[in-house]
Amino acid sequence: MGIIQPANQFALDATLTRQEFAEWSIKLLQLDNVAKYKDIYKLNFADASSIDPAYTGFIALANGMGLIDAQQNNFNATKSVSYADLAV
Repeated sequence: MGIIQPANQFALDATLTRQEFAEWSIKLLQLDNVAKYKDIYKLNFADASSIDPAYTGFIALANGMGLIDAQQNNFNATKSVSYADLAV
């Protein structure tokens, strides 16, 4: 599915950002074709200006589905999430 590249190992201590996690989770659900239309989504987080526009659709869908939540109305897009957190 292109989520983890074949040459990569599943490193439990490796991290990705919350916006990368949103992309990962939406790709896992095979909703990336919907997420790519980023211009139709509006993010109402207080820190929305710090989110990379390429992740807008992924974040909107992941948040709307309850897969990843805001913390005090901040998405914290660049905060780290470990692969171990994903397993939980």
